[in-house]
Amino acid sequence: MSYLDELKKQAQNKTSQHAEDQSKTLQQHEINWHLLAPKAYQIFSYLKDLAGTLNDVNPQDLCSYHLTKDIEIKNLKKLNFRIAKNDKDSIRSLSFRFDLVNDRDFQVVFNNVAMSEKMKKLLADHVIKFTEIMENQNRIILTIKPLITAHFDYTADVVNNVFMLKIHNFEGAWSQTVRLPPDLISDSLMDEIAKYMLHKPNKFMEMLGYTVSDDVRAKLQEKLQRGKPLQPQTPLEGKTEKTQSKFMGLFKK
Repeated sequence: MSYLDELKKQAQNKTSQHAEDQSKTLQQHEINWHLLAPKAYQIFSYLKDLAGTLNDVNPQDLCSYHLTKDIEIKNLKKLNFRIAKNDKDSIRSLSFRFDLVNDRDFQVVFNNVAMSEKMKKLLADHVIKFTEIMENQNRIILTIKPLITAHFDYTADVVNNVFMLKIHNFEGAWSQTVRLPPDLISDSLMDEIAKYMLHKPNKFMEMLGYTVSDDVRAKLQEKLQRGKPLQPQTPLEGKTEKTQSKFMGLFKK
């Protein structure tokens, strides 16, 4: 066999190995999806019922939205709750959306062009409508139409066998992403997410381990007072029990 033939054989073997590895990876992704699928249906079913219920209830509680640390739009109502599939033939990626609305326009005045341009870009990036009046180089007025769409996007991550929840445009002009392990997904967790969306007292982040529960905090304080060495504590202690009714008490303050 010539050296060229040997190189060709190596290239062929490499290509075959790559195709085999890719096939195995896709097979594993499909296996992971079949494990995630029941939870995806549970999420979709809950959110579909939630959207219809909230549109019937028409929550009256008001909330605020931060454009920046110092610029805040207040007295926004939550309206037009809806759910969408990012792919109409699959529920691997779902989006729960609602609008933050105020009938009165909101004005921001800037004293230089550079700052107004930054705000205009921020508004455009977050699909917030506005008009501009440039009185002079030292006074620019932006009139903002308070119609902001908040997103709670759920995506099945078949690589890591987990759901990713991206919260976008909710309390301000930013996004955050949290992991939802499939074994934690339940109607209890979805109830806490619903309360979180409605700015009701909730244990959403606590159930995911992002905060320390009151019970764990009390134990830590007690040990500190007694001067005992602290032992590692899990923030997932004392999970919320399953609710008797899916939306019972959801709208209570």
